[in-house]
Amino acid sequence: PMGFIVSDNRLFVLIDGSALAYRAHFALIRNPLINSHGENTSAVFAFTGALQRILDQIKPSHIVCVFDTKAPTFRHEIYPEYKSTRAKMPPELADALPWIKDVIKGFNIVCLEKEGYEADDIIGTMAVKAAQSGYKVGMLTGDKDFYQLIDNNVKVINPKTFEWIGPDEVKQQFGVAPN
Repeated sequence: PMGFIVSDNRLFVLIDGSALAYRAHFALIRNPLINSHGENTSAVFAFTGALQRILDQIKPSHIVCVFDTKAPTFRHEIYPEYKSTRAKMPPELADALPWIKDVIKGFNIVCLEKEGYEADDIIGTMAVKAAQSGYKVGMLTGDKDFYQLIDNNVKVINPKTFEWIGPDEVKQQFGVAPN
């Protein structure tokens, strides 16, 4: 199911929490789930379902969920207009993030974020370091920028299909292998 054999159960899954939260929010945008207080709980419900699926199907030995922060990154210092055209986070999703983080903690999963860095920076660094330490690594993200990190020990997990994307899949899709 994961495209590589994991001996001694050393599978490290890194979740792009910000991206998964956005995906969860928009998954139920047409029929939002509203609690008795009038609060939109769609993102929390869909995120929790995805998290449960990761634990049930992938069964990682180690798992971390990484989020972006509101703080500017070093990229903003270099180029002040960095992501200036990106739409602001929907208020319902911003309201749901603390609940999502509580769910993650409830699953006893580490939740990381660091001001000055994007979740992508943290995930990429941790993926490389974990692979160097002997782990097989799955990065749950829809961001194709991560494809450059793919090798025999590091793969991307498609958050929509939960399919594993490794060197063969990248080569098939783009005609060239990563790295």
